[in-house]
Parts: sequence; C-alpha cells; structure tokens
Amino acid sequence: MHSQTILAPLTILLLVVTAVSVYRQMEENKANTFSRQQEFLAGAETEADPLTRQLIVGTSATTTPLLLAGMSSVVPTVEDYPALAEVPWDLNQVTTMYRHAGQALSCELLGAGVPLTQGLVSPQAGVAGALGRDSAFSIRLQLDPIGEAELPRVTRGAVNSYLESHQLTVQPTLYHTESGHDFFGPQVKAAFMSTDGSENTVEAEAMILSAISSLRTLGLVWESKEPLSLESARTMVLAFRYTTEERTAASPDGTSHREFELLFLHRLKDSTAENPHYAVFATSVARTQFHLLDTSDPTAEGSAPTVSATIRFGNMSAMGMYPALPVVTGVTHRALLTLPVDTVKAQLGGLTGDQSVSFSEFLDQLHERASTELDSESN
Repeated sequence: MHSQTILAPLTILLLVVTAVSVYRQMEENKANTFSRQQEFLAGAETEADPLTRQLIVGTSATTTPLLLAGMSSVVPTVEDYPALAEVPWDLNQVTTMYRHAGQALSCELLGAGVPLTQGLVSPQAGVAGALGRDSAFSIRLQLDPIGEAELPRVTRGAVNSYLESHQLTVQPTLYHTESGHDFFGPQVKAAFMSTDGSENTVEAEAMILSAISSLRTLGLVWESKEPLSLESARTMVLAFRYTTEERTAASPDGTSHREFELLFLHRLKDSTAENPHYAVFATSVARTQFHLLDTSDPTAEGSAPTVSATIRFGNMSAMGMYPALPVVTGVTHRALLTLPVDTVKAQLGGLTGDQSVSFSEFLDQLHERASTELDSESN
C-alpha cells in the first residue's frame, strides 16, 4: 500500500548539512564561481572532481582493521550518544535537544568520487567493528510551480534539467558490538548522486548546498532507568530544522518560518550484525503526522524517490540569472502507513484501551502491521 502524503517539510533539505571536503573545494574554486555558473546556465556538464574519499583505518582495540569508504571504522561508544528518556514531540523540547546535540552530530555530505554504497562486511566474532554504510531513502528536489514561473526561461530549463538528473540518499552508518548486535553510528551520512546509474557520488552545485538544511542526531530513545546500552537501544532520533514558506491571499509574497520534523531510524527485532534490518519513520506538518516510509532501494536505477521536495529561490545572483537561497514549499513522500501523532501518543500512554508499550515496541507493531497489509495486497 503506497500512499502519497504531504510531508510538511520533512526532509530534504533536512538532510545533508556540510562536508568539510566540499566546502574546502568550494573555497579553492571561488575565483571560478561566476564562470561555472554561466556553464551551468548554458547546460554544460561539469566534470566530476577527483576522488576525495578518505579511507580511515581504526586503531582502537575494539576496532576491526578494515578500510571503509566514507565512514570511520572506529567503533562508537555509549558516550557518543545522548540518551532520550522520551520522544521530543514539543517544539521547545526538540529545539533544546537540537542545540544540545551540536554540530558534531550533524549529517555529513560525502565528497565527490566516493562509492555510493560501502557494502556491508561480515562481522568478526568477539570483536566490535564497523559494518558499512547503507542507503536508507532518497530525496529529490523539484521546482515549485509558482517559483518556476518567476525564473528566467534559460535558468528555468537548466535548473529543471539539473534537479531531474540528481538526487540525495540518506545513509546511516552501521556497527556491531563484540557480542554481534548491530547498531547505528551517531552521525548519518548523505550522498549526492546522478540518476544515470553512476556508482560514485558527484559534486553538488552551490544551490544544492545552500538548499540543504540541518539534519542532526538527537540521540537514542532509552526509557529504562538502567545505563544506556547500544545492544538494547533500537531507535535513533534525528531532527530536521528547515525554513518553509506559505503563500496566502493575505500574504501573496509568502511568509517564511523555521520548523522541525523528526526522523526515526529503528532496528527491528530480527536485525542482526549478519543481516541488519531496520525501518524509517518520520513526522510531518510540524510533528502532527507520523509515517512509516517506503525504503525500497533508493540507489536502484529508475527508482522513484522516497521524498520529493518542491523549492523556490529567495534570491538570484549573477545579474539575476543564478538561483540562490532555496526555500522549501512542500514535500511529498512514499509512505506505507500514516497516522496522527496524537494517536501515537495515546497508544504509547495506554489511552486507547490497549496496554501501554515502549516506543520501540510500538514501532515494531506498526512495521508488522504494514508488512501484513502488503502481503495481503500481493496475494
């Protein structure tokens, strides 16, 4: 059951904050920015940058001696994760947790030339280590109809062509404990890719980097009074801070404001280091709607994006020809299941007549429900 749902700006620009390697490269190319903009407007293709990936070898006694593209092989510890006693549904709560998490837990955009997928490795018995990167879902941008009409024709065509041929994939990093339990790394990665079947990441244009808002890990849901355990904590919470715009009859030019949405990476009960299995949930409409996302392979050629975000540009540089300051105006996504957040809260609190359950158990139930419905439809 695939339902199209408006995801008031959940993700895209939520995702992928800033890779140091990309910014360094942008600074080195700053003198050539104007000429690159003109090439872009003329429809010229820019050459992929040289390989910038870093292969990091772990040195810790609890680290597997592997070469990993786009992630560290140094195994995280519980000290790297804030423990969340509850889900921050309230705006003040999520704002405070977001600030507390800091830039160190922000999503990192991989540099150009990095393999799109790391390929999960087999765990070594008795030794904690890294498993690899996994593409959870994809995001694709498209022009808002009103914003599209405001662009010069030559710019409109170039921007549409560029956005249609590229997308982002959000990629959690996976590790395993000495006892063989898999868990998420605290920092999520994101890859910018061409949809032509390329196997490596490509450099993002300046307007894409400007459009990307902050995606930041808030921590692991931990409702127990016992010390946080990476083996037992199965749900990692992330928050997206974004700027959205609404146009009304009273405000035809649009009113911009900041908002947050939540993303949940949830390890399912049958997940193991040999076969990691997780689901992705997200909120929308200022955390009032709750969705189980369809996470079919986002890197498969021809696959539809999980999230499609419409944007408009708040400014134009290069004598009014190059778009800048993108603003999200709406997001649609593929959802397997949707329900109000108030219903989620009621069921967690046992207010619906059912016995109250933990948040992770509740997510298990939703995933099982969606899987059962899909099986029924396919038979």
